[in-house]
Amino acid sequence: MTQLMMSREEALTALQTLGSPSVKSENYRYTSLKGVSWDAPPVASGVQENLPALPELFRNDFFALANQAYAPACQKITAQGLVALSYEGLKSQQPYYYRAQITVPKNTQAQIVDLIVGDPALFNALIVFEVEAGATLSYTQLQNLGPASVAFLRHQVILHQDAKVEWTMAARGAFKYQYRLESECKGTGSDMKILSATRGSESQHFDFWTTTTHQASHTTSSMDHWAVMGDKARAVFNGKISIPHTATHTDAYQKNRNLLLSPQAVIDALPKLEIATDEVKCAHGASIAPVSDEQMYYLQSRGITRAEAESMIVDGFTEPALQKIKDLTLRNLVRETMIGHASQETEVWS
Repeated sequence: MTQLMMSREEALTALQTLGSPSVKSENYRYTSLKGVSWDAPPVASGVQENLPALPELFRNDFFALANQAYAPACQKITAQGLVALSYEGLKSQQPYYYRAQITVPKNTQAQIVDLIVGDPALFNALIVFEVEAGATLSYTQLQNLGPASVAFLRHQVILHQDAKVEWTMAARGAFKYQYRLESECKGTGSDMKILSATRGSESQHFDFWTTTTHQASHTTSSMDHWAVMGDKARAVFNGKISIPHTATHTDAYQKNRNLLLSPQAVIDALPKLEIATDEVKCAHGASIAPVSDEQMYYLQSRGITRAEAESMIVDGFTEPALQKIKDLTLRNLVRETMIGHASQETEVWS
């Protein structure tokens, strides 16, 4: 990783030059920031270190620059075995900034648990993960912030030769949540697997923005994203696979499955492929549908109430992502957060 520094003043200048994002920007076309407080510095930041330079991918990202300006320090973690990320102050209802560099050493295994809970006014995190040659990383994130919180997360994952990553993300909380994941299969034989699930109700907004770039040949990736939206909630899936001419014999795909529980709920699905060579296997797809009438009829014909039937169908919809969480205790925690809300929707699709 580069260790070039950027001062707080330089980051603030870059923020002013860049200007805040708007719906005129392609990546914010479906994510309006109107009426949202997103630029507040922490109340007491303490002594701030000079942070490592932003990854090139994030140098024009407004919220990454805000992190560079306000994060008090960069935590450096060597991940081996089980690692739980820790945040201090998330219950203070104040802005919170977090920055970290995480390395999984060569030929080792690591399991990272990232539980994001609390009631900060703003949560802004930027983490760079470097998975060295032959290393394996299992990462599980659960985001269940308070209903008034606004969150912007930026993660970059760099995979070296024969590195393996299993990435699972579940999101249920926050008023507005934008998650940007940039993964780079840099080494031959590297493999990136992403599974994510979101569940929204009332007026929540979830924006899942991810790019997987294959830089080397003989690399693989998969991306599966499930979204369930009820009431007036909205979800955005902006997924992209990029394969330059150097990444021959790549095998990659992405799938986005969406379930609408209300006629007022909105889901925007934007799967993309960017391929510059013929010697690859690549596919993508997206689906958006209400709860199946056939499934509802089948369950109700066996004496199950409509509310119970809907809960069973909706809870089972995101189960494939949860099943990939190997640790049973963690899997149950994520499941308890994600399920059981179907009967609480204000208006069921009919």
